[in-house]
Amino acid sequence: AELRAYQQSTQKAGEQAAQDLKSHVFQNYNLFIETSREIAKLDNDLQDIRALLSETNSILRHVNELCETEREEEGPGASAQQQMKLMDIAARIDGCPADFLKYPNRHLLMEEDFKELEEMGAAGGYQEVRTVRFFVFTDIVLVSIQALSGSAVTGTDGGGPKARRPAMTVQDGADQRYRLMYIWDLERLLLIDINKNNRDPDEVQNAFRLMEPHAGVYQCGDHQSKQDFLYTIHTQQQHIKDLAAVKGDAAHRQRKEKTAVVVEPTSDDENSDTAATAQHSMSEADQVVLEENDWVFEASDDLDVYIAQREFEKAVKLIHKTQAFVRAKKVSNEMLMAELDDMIEVRQEEITGLLMSELSNPTMKKKDMQRCIKLCVSLGQNNRARAMFLKNRGGGLHRDMRHIKIEGVTEVYVYKLSQMFFNFIRTVTMEFLSSFSAVARSFGWVTSLPTTIFSGAALVVWAASQVVHYVTIFKRQVFMGGSFSTAVKCLIITQENSAPVEECGMELFFIVAEMVKEELQRKATEKMELLNKQADQRLSASSTERVAYQHHLDMTKVQLHPSTKLFCEQTEQFSQDVCALDGMEIDRFLVECVCSLLESQVTRLTSTVNATDKTKVQDLDQDLQFVVNKYYDSIRTTVVNKYPAARNIFRLQKVSLLRVVEEKREQRIAMAQAPKLPPKGVAPKVPPKENGNSPRSPRSPRSPRSPRSPKSPSLTVPKSPTTLAIPQ
Repeated sequence: AELRAYQQSTQKAGEQAAQDLKSHVFQNYNLFIETSREIAKLDNDLQDIRALLSETNSILRHVNELCETEREEEGPGASAQQQMKLMDIAARIDGCPADFLKYPNRHLLMEEDFKELEEMGAAGGYQEVRTVRFFVFTDIVLVSIQALSGSAVTGTDGGGPKARRPAMTVQDGADQRYRLMYIWDLERLLLIDINKNNRDPDEVQNAFRLMEPHAGVYQCGDHQSKQDFLYTIHTQQQHIKDLAAVKGDAAHRQRKEKTAVVVEPTSDDENSDTAATAQHSMSEADQVVLEENDWVFEASDDLDVYIAQREFEKAVKLIHKTQAFVRAKKVSNEMLMAELDDMIEVRQEEITGLLMSELSNPTMKKKDMQRCIKLCVSLGQNNRARAMFLKNRGGGLHRDMRHIKIEGVTEVYVYKLSQMFFNFIRTVTMEFLSSFSAVARSFGWVTSLPTTIFSGAALVVWAASQVVHYVTIFKRQVFMGGSFSTAVKCLIITQENSAPVEECGMELFFIVAEMVKEELQRKATEKMELLNKQADQRLSASSTERVAYQHHLDMTKVQLHPSTKLFCEQTEQFSQDVCALDGMEIDRFLVECVCSLLESQVTRLTSTVNATDKTKVQDLDQDLQFVVNKYYDSIRTTVVNKYPAARNIFRLQKVSLLRVVEEKREQRIAMAQAPKLPPKGVAPKVPPKENGNSPRSPRSPRSPRSPRSPKSPSLTVPKSPTTLAIPQ
């Protein structure tokens, strides 16, 4: 019985244990999961601590090595030598700052001569500007140029001719003097080796580009000197960063200790003043708020992680959250709020710099570009984002314009150039409007100009500057050697290709018209002078044959002199070119050119009619009548249809030309009817009869009643063989 009771109790205990295990299995599993999470988190923290310790150890080792290297280089008396060298450099450079020698740790690292280069614009390539000398110190860089000194004028004895030396000479040797140009902080220098990934032999060699704080391109004497200079700059910059990191870590530790002292609860043996100060610095309400918002203490580290992982969206979101917490003023601790403000400002500037560097990439996709712009605008850096965006697009536009080859006819090149240019401007405008939403909303100026200044003005200013660059290339290719007709065709092509930009609300062709107005007037004047010169030569050298000319208005054929026909065809082409120009603001000048051509031809034909013999008078007079009446009216109709304001100019000129033609005709008729008079002081002679007999004595004059007597002798006055000379 006892065994049975013991067996039953054991069985019940087993069942109870099984039930207990079954009831605690899920609780144990939850505990296991939480423990695994804690272990994983601790493992990650240990890895971070190990990485930070190794990085700190490497920084300290590097700093110690640098300090030992400096001590080894200095040695006994090195400080005095460095000071003497600095004094010598300060004496050689004109304009050296007064506090140049006040920094005891400053010493010279290297000095080197470089050639400053300048880009040649759309043609590509570089040209040398001058030679500059870089003095690289431990904290600054001095840039200077050689100073020039004057020389006196010396002469020979005895009053002979004087020999003049060059007015300015350059000093040589150790006494070379320099004139200071720039002073830059070494840690702010941003250098780019432009030949690092470029193997094109046509590009400039042994050169580097300075981006900050002053943009420029400089060329070294050889490859080794360039490598030494870049290595020295980068090494010293890294040294400055390491020292700043060490100092920053020390300051951070001191600030944490100070904060810990304030936050720690005071013990019973501390005095009452310290307890009151601590209670005032961190009240119970502040502690409750900070316990509820414990993420504030990790905000700085989280921002560093987001920036390192380039998760800018999360970083910006956390910055906005921190700014809202600071603006809410839930904590009365001013020290904590000031630290948060400083932290936000530093991280915001760091994120903005990284976003600006991404926007400077010309191959960035549209989606990534809009993301960067959105983040910059959310950080309040929309002005910098706009400037960087437009600068980036301007560089891409200039690069694409340089890639267009100049080959074949000028009109083909201008068509490709203008089509690419204005399509690029239109694309940039659409990207600008879609990226900057605030700008798009402010673009009410398309229909009505607002009273306030809007951010879209940056786009307009940028587009105008790019048009100026385009016109510079246009003028060099079109007006340097092309004709007036070529210039007109190229301007028409430019105006047609600028239409897509007008759809976006920007009128840019008026800038082109304003900049080429003087060059177009010069080409029109040259064309007019050439036509007049060719007409004079053809009229004097051509034959008297008549050729057919088909009038373009009524399609009738007229027989004209060859020179008149060619003049009519060329003037008609010139007038068509004049009418093809629209919006150039030189309408009156072009109309006056056409009128001057017609007036010159009428004057030319009138003078030629008066000067030629009677066989050509009738033909040239027909040409004159055709030019004055029918042809003049056709040209007037063509021009007036395009420029209605020219009607009065043509009417006044037509009256003047008709008056001139009528006066010349009356003068010619009057001179042709006038008798030929003998020279002054000479009496007319009577020639003798040639029949071999002696001349008879003259008889008395005949009676008036016998005028029909056939046998009565009479005097015969010979006709003058010369023709009448009509003055021109």
